[in-house]
Formats: sequence, C-alpha cells, structure tokens
Amino acid sequence: MQPHEDGPLYYPTVTTISLGSHTVLDFYLPLDRGHAEEEDQVPITEEQRYVLSLLLEPRSLFILREDLYKNYLHGIHPYTEDKLGNRVVNLEKCVAQTDETLDRGTRVSLTIRYVPKVLKTALFLGKGK
Repeated sequence: MQPHEDGPLYYPTVTTISLGSHTVLDFYLPLDRGHAEEEDQVPITEEQRYVLSLLLEPRSLFILREDLYKNYLHGIHPYTEDKLGNRVVNLEKCVAQTDETLDRGTRVSLTIRYVPKVLKTALFLGKGK
C-alpha cells in the first residue's frame, strides 16, 4: 500500500483492531519533509524517507495519534511474509522475536475513527425535483 495519511478529518486519533494475521505497518516522512535540497537533485525515494516499522499482531489494538498521526505517512507493503529485524521497533512488546520470519495470512482490521465534523449535503436520487 502506498504510504498515505488519514487526513485532518479524523485527527487526533485513529484506532485499529487487527484480527486474523499479523502485519507490519511502516512509517515514512512526507515528501515535503523529505525532499531533495536543490531542484536539480533526484527526488528522494520511499526507502530514503523510511522511519520505522511496527508489528501489529493478531488481536492487537493500535492507536495512531499525535506525532505519528500528524507528521508521518504510513503504509503496509503487500508481502506474503515478514522477516522481523531491527526496523520493527516494538518487538520487545510482542510475542514474535527478532530474526523470526512470519507468514502473512488473511488480516481483517476494524478501524475506528471519530469524525467530529461532517459535510451536510443533500442526496438526490432519481430524476425528481
């Protein structure tokens, strides 16, 4: 999945419950914070903008807020397995161990967002006035 942000509509908190398989969630600097210094330089790559990864284990609750929510992009690569290493910064809190390889299965995530403001728009169905 392309690194993305959830946007200001859901700020300040998004929570996710992971069911089924684990996954690894990666965080990146946005392009505007990781761009090349001079215009003639090659644009910075996704790998160069990479910051850290978190292992989201089955039956875990993940709360994304504050600095990680506001200042970083996040995404999940479509891998079939994850080789855990130093990039996964929360391994000391997980059942899985460093240098373990985990096969990904089907993951279901329940994402909970509080949306304090919504647009009120009229929904028109059909041709009537």
